[in-house]
Amino acid sequence: MNRIHVQIDELYRQLGRLKSLAWYMDEDIEQSERALKRLALVWDGAAADDFLQQARTCVRRLDDAFQEFRHLLALLESEIHQWEDLDRQGAWRWADSQRWKSAASFDDTT
Repeated sequence: MNRIHVQIDELYRQLGRLKSLAWYMDEDIEQSERALKRLALVWDGAAADDFLQQARTCVRRLDDAFQEFRHLLALLESEIHQWEDLDRQGAWRWADSQRWKSAASFDDTT
């Protein structure tokens, strides 16, 4: 049997820290978009167009990665809630339910 050790309080602390960092990441992406818009107002020409296109693509990729990161944080939060539920119910209940499921599957074959 595998042993799992989870410190729910510490998970919540780290999740909070990651969410805080995500807020800053979102702000940085928005500031980058605004800065590129301002840059486009004061710089014109082929070199500017090329640079701005590449920079906007880069910022778009950052935003896509940021959205994926936020999704992962939501998954982590869901996982923590599951561990809390399991802790409230008691791990013994979960293990017992797994034994019953296992026993029921053997009964079906006889």
